Amino acid sequence: MRRRHGAAPSRSAIPLQRRRIMIKTFDYTLGSETIALCASFGAGPAWRRVLVSRADSMETLVVLDARGLSGLLKVATEAPEGLLDDAIRKVGDEQLVERAISGRAIVETAL
Repeated sequence: MRRRHGAAPSRSAIPLQRRRIMIKTFDYTLGSETIALCASFGAGPAWRRVLVSRADSMETLVVLDARGLSGLLKVATEAPEGLLDDAIRKVGDEQLVERAISGRAIVETAL
């Protein structure tokens, strides 16, 4: 595409920036066994949701969503890696994986 010196590119000429895909794997102790899990960001324009899934099957167990003003502020101010770390910590502290497996349903909670 050619443009004159100093002219702003048209809206369609601005390349869309792709969001980096971030996945963190971690081991989780469930009773007497250790299972491999991963935390990643859900689909959407902003990093509002973290999905925790089984690493071997990608079966989603927990969805953590940044709800409300405090959640949105956290997303806006915290580094993406920090959000994944917070989600992993919360999953362990609140035993969300156990609830998902015993209830045979995806557990949804606030990030």
